[in-house]
Amino acid sequence: TGKTLFASCLARELLAEPLRLAPVPDEDLAPKWRRAMAAGYRRPVAKWGGWSVCFVQEADLQRDLRNWYTRLRQDPGAPSPMKRAREAQVLILDDLGTADQDAKNWRQQIEGLIDARYTAGLPVVITSNLRWEDLGNHYGSERLASRLAEMVGDRH
Repeated sequence: TGKTLFASCLARELLAEPLRLAPVPDEDLAPKWRRAMAAGYRRPVAKWGGWSVCFVQEADLQRDLRNWYTRLRQDPGAPSPMKRAREAQVLILDDLGTADQDAKNWRQQIEGLIDARYTAGLPVVITSNLRWEDLGNHYGSERLASRLAEMVGDRH
């Protein structure tokens, strides 16, 4: 339906120029963008034009967090994928609602991520096949639904 494509185009524009959304010729940015998308979340937050943008699918973030916990045994200083998602100037959370909802503490992780970005005044772009009204119910969290509604404001 084009949600991920739209979010990718938005990220591209944010990466193109610092603090202004002027387009950059495809040949300049496209190779960097393809490399970043191919590397997925395991790469540091992208920052080419002044904006730091973290683009990640929810299921990938969940997998990366699980792998990070395993890696901590060998490398206690390994950077947390959640920390990167919390601190990027713009977070694009793709396919929200596709991660394993039965995974231990996942709802709390998503709530904490959204809450941290809300508190810091940092934007979140969300794509999902779920209806806006159903996101809170999907996670079983009125708090998450309320936080998201506050971040969006009146949509009518």
